[in-house]
Amino acid sequence: MKTSDRPEVQRYARHVNPHLVSLLGVLGYGRLFTRAQGERIEDHRGNSYLDALAGFGSVPLGHHPERLRVRFEQALDEEPWGEDEGPRAAQLKALLARRSSLPSVLLASSGAEAVDVALKIARASTGRQTILCCDGSYHGLNLGALSVAAEPRVRKPFAPLLPGCRVLPYGDLDALRHALQDGAAAFLLEPLQIEGGMRMPPGGYLEACRELCSRHGTLLILDEIQTGLGRCGHDFLWKKYGVKPDIVTLGKALGGSYCALSALCLNPELLERAERQAPGLVGPGPVGGVNVASAVALEFLSLLDEPLLNNVRQRGEELLEGLQRRLQGHPLVRGIRGEGLLVGVELGMLPRGWKLPLPASVPPPPTGHWIALKMLEASVICQPTTHRPDVLRLEPPLTVSAPDIAILQDRIERVLRECNGATAVLSGLVGRLGRQARAGWTF
Repeated sequence: MKTSDRPEVQRYARHVNPHLVSLLGVLGYGRLFTRAQGERIEDHRGNSYLDALAGFGSVPLGHHPERLRVRFEQALDEEPWGEDEGPRAAQLKALLARRSSLPSVLLASSGAEAVDVALKIARASTGRQTILCCDGSYHGLNLGALSVAAEPRVRKPFAPLLPGCRVLPYGDLDALRHALQDGAAAFLLEPLQIEGGMRMPPGGYLEACRELCSRHGTLLILDEIQTGLGRCGHDFLWKKYGVKPDIVTLGKALGGSYCALSALCLNPELLERAERQAPGLVGPGPVGGVNVASAVALEFLSLLDEPLLNNVRQRGEELLEGLQRRLQGHPLVRGIRGEGLLVGVELGMLPRGWKLPLPASVPPPPTGHWIALKMLEASVICQPTTHRPDVLRLEPPLTVSAPDIAILQDRIERVLRECNGATAVLSGLVGRLGRQARAGWTF
């Protein structure tokens, strides 16, 4: 199968992931991005795209923000590159402790690694084994993080996973109340489920989770790897609800797009108890380039101030309310929801959207992926959520402007106007598959 005329794509297919390249060629989704600046990304043909994905949240201030770029270059010249934590790492820990009101801070390389460490601390500090998590959750792809993922598709290839991990329905307080009777070590929760379909917590849910966990001696771990550090208009989303966790995990945005860095903030007595049980074993291990990464993270956090958070809240409100107004009554739109600059558009075939006499047993087409492809062809980069491909995820950089929000709304409205029902989606998919097949499924 021909993959691409570009040698970079051919090498990727040969040495890394041929299946991904083939998959991108099925619908003609493949693009080779060659440069980026601010909220724009360019491909090798010179086409410019509005970035409404922001590296799944890891590009918080847009691409190559001047202050972070300069600080990164300075840090490369000034900071020791090794794994030993120096003054910058100590400063970062102190700042995260102050902003989170959780005095103990550990640094790691990835969000999944931070989750793994949180699970270790929970078991070692409580002496209990059971970890509670929610359906639709996503906490990373390490073996420990996969053990607290509820999606069978991502768990099955690696089974058996860690024992003692129990999945509860998201938002179901009765299920949590019942599960806590058995003495769980921790309840691991995303305050807003992104990969599960941009699911919002029901009213009073987080507050009740905090009260129940405290009553039963179970640690409340909040995964804010994606929702934290400004993404939802707050430095931590839990602050909006006044629900302070025992442990919070951070990642994605923390490295400012230049470095891989994550963290967990926690109550010091938990760390002390865990260390007594497993001296030297509860932490994440060495973090390569920790001082350079910490220097960049400090610069990013210095920019995460009230004006930036206010921009997130304002632009997020414009995006959410604008889409709700423009797409009201659209036959493919089941709902629009989100917080700050995390907005999901749920797509599906409502009865009025079907113009073909198909039985209910026929599964709907991959609407989210098709709309994301059409958005790409309309010069906007976005993606469906991982576990719910029927929910289109919009996650632009925190610095996005009002004019770019208007462009994003216009493009979504235009694309969905063209895809105004099941017939349009199905005919578009069939036509595209035919063209790609004749072209040899090229990237």
